[in-house]
Amino acid sequence: MPLAGAYTYARFASGFRGSRTVDVLATPGFLDGEPLAESGEVLAQVQTERVLARTGDDPFVLVGYSSGGLLALAMAALLSERGAPVRSVALLDTYLPPPDRMDEFVTALMRGMTDRRDVVRGLTGTGLSAMAWNCDLFARWSAAPLPVPVLSVRADVPLLAGDGSAPVVAEADIRTTDGDHYTLMEEHASRTAALVAEWLTEAGHRVV
Repeated sequence: MPLAGAYTYARFASGFRGSRTVDVLATPGFLDGEPLAESGEVLAQVQTERVLARTGDDPFVLVGYSSGGLLALAMAALLSERGAPVRSVALLDTYLPPPDRMDEFVTALMRGMTDRRDVVRGLTGTGLSAMAWNCDLFARWSAAPLPVPVLSVRADVPLLAGDGSAPVVAEADIRTTDGDHYTLMEEHASRTAALVAEWLTEAGHRVV
């Protein structure tokens, strides 16, 4: 569940090659002519329908990186209400910073993006606008209780210095991986994928 481009998951997904099926669901609005969702609820509903169309009756796990984890949680709630076989949710360095640190959080995110000129260069003006819009949809979001287990993988180097914020989901199983908010999906992506794979094996889940 990327709120930026689907490319974000490329290295992470390769860690499951030959063992599990990984389907990256692109977020609407990144291509010219694609409409943006008017709210987080609408985006979650749209993506929920797409997941149901792709998975059918097969059990699956939702994975979301950064703010995409908030979308995954919102979708998991909708899917559970509809009786879909969602087995769990894995959050990859997903934050919901307190209001007094939101500006600092956004600044840190933008600094990381600017340092990755190859990534920014690959995004059009439409894509950059969509990323900012989609992330803002969940700026004041709060997680509802879920009937499925949640894994929260946190980067060893926090995005915000001195960050001691509670997990987005209080009952989440927390694991720590190497790297920072960006490198856990870049040079440390294989380790991040291995942590998720280990947890899924322990829990007896299957990624679709």
